Amino acid sequence: MRTIPALLLLIILLSSGTHAAHPLQMIELSHRPAQELLPLIRPFLDPGGSATGTQYLLIVRTSPENLRELRRMIERLDIAQRQLLIHVRQGGTAASDGGDYGAGARIRLGEGVRIEAGTAPDGTGARTIRREIRTGGRHDTTHRIKTLEGHAAFIETGGAIPLAEYTTTFRGGVAREQTTTRFHNATSGFYVTPRLRGQEVTLELRPFLNRPGVAPGTFELQSAATVIRTRLGEWVEVGGSNTREDSHSGEILLRRHHSGARERGIHLMVEEITR
Repeated sequence: MRTIPALLLLIILLSSGTHAAHPLQMIELSHRPAQELLPLIRPFLDPGGSATGTQYLLIVRTSPENLRELRRMIERLDIAQRQLLIHVRQGGTAASDGGDYGAGARIRLGEGVRIEAGTAPDGTGARTIRREIRTGGRHDTTHRIKTLEGHAAFIETGGAIPLAEYTTTFRGGVAREQTTTRFHNATSGFYVTPRLRGQEVTLELRPFLNRPGVAPGTFELQSAATVIRTRLGEWVEVGGSNTREDSHSGEILLRRHHSGARERGIHLMVEEITR
């Protein structure tokens, strides 16, 4: 037997002598706290009826007929909540290609005058430059989080994104380009609240944060819907992002290009934990 706070008990005793036709009724709950059930039963109160509660105790004032209806409703609602395990799979693909196209030469025009382009061998001469590089791959990561039916769980997405920086230096009249990579933190997330109806799962998604992407004016959006329906034990995609970048640069007799694409996706699967 759970204890009743002294202040609430005093209110009940002071109110018991009024509204004799509709006295206060106390309903003890077994599995779900009063604050979870109050929003569900209040719309079904008779006009002039009231309901409040604390911890695992409901206090209701309504007609006897309405009280019987509410008791039947509470019996259906006051059941043990199912414990769930949410699997979160984050993954994506990345591909890039690039190359140098042109001609390399080192030409002497006279005393102290020299033109360099590309990577010609020492001395006056020229050669054709054609270099292509293609890369690609896929990476998936799976996490798990426990929650109760009807309770929100926070899922963090995103991570560190490599960002290339280019620096050009001049030495001896020759320009040299240096590339360095730093990582940009692009973490976001969302809350997911699972609700069950038999084997069907309703997922309520609420975004927490969407940070700007690497390119100016872009965002890494990883929450695409408010409500998604699926079934226990089945994967469902809840969001994703696509990013593409192209860059071109040129020198005398030399042309460089680089392009890349990245796709990211988030999938969820809900399982019931049975003991």
